[in-house]
Amino acid sequence: MRLGHYWSIAAACAAMALVPVASNAAADAEEVEQSAQQLIFESPHLDLVGKGREITYRYEHQVSDETRLGKPYSDDIRLSVTKVDAEGKRDVKMQVFFKELARNPWSETGLTLNPILIWFLNNCVNQFSSISASGQFADLKNRFKQGFYEDAKLEKIKAAFDGKDIDALKLTIMPYARASNARKMDGYERSTFVVVFSPAIPGYFLELTANIESRKQNYPKMTEKVSLVKVGEAQ
Repeated sequence: MRLGHYWSIAAACAAMALVPVASNAAADAEEVEQSAQQLIFESPHLDLVGKGREITYRYEHQVSDETRLGKPYSDDIRLSVTKVDAEGKRDVKMQVFFKELARNPWSETGLTLNPILIWFLNNCVNQFSSISASGQFADLKNRFKQGFYEDAKLEKIKAAFDGKDIDALKLTIMPYARASNARKMDGYERSTFVVVFSPAIPGYFLELTANIESRKQNYPKMTEKVSLVKVGEAQ
């Protein structure tokens, strides 16, 4: 199991926000693409998380073949807000894992976006690279960014949170389906990545899922999932 380093939060979000949309795209497609990009990378994610509050996420790494992909793994990720400035920007601390794969605590200042998103996307690219043997990390990362502009499927759904149903959005992308080297990806190019989110949820994200699966028979499958567990006082 490979878990990569963080992308720089500010740099990663800025880079994703600046990927150009093709000028000859259909108007309705452009609206969906821009909405997906803006909702994910330009909306304030942390407005409902005050100083001293903490969000706990559950990470699950599932595999279909332990011999080829290693053992499954699950653990918690905790994100806490240590300061809120006059502009509403947050200083945050994030602890990734508490068991054998525990990382050193990580912190950043002046954020409006939730770093769990960038951690998840970074991890997805690492895992996709390890299972598909499909190229350099930088190329796969750039292709992933472009996926938010191509064939982004945005749906209105109802989601359960805090004992009630709330209005939410579900974004599904297949970032590698149009890659120039898709035929070299062992059938994994149609892997899907799903983000469920709502401005009514502290931290914005309810569930992030990567379904890394080949269309070819007898190729192993990997599922990566980060789910919101609880929101409370920082421990």
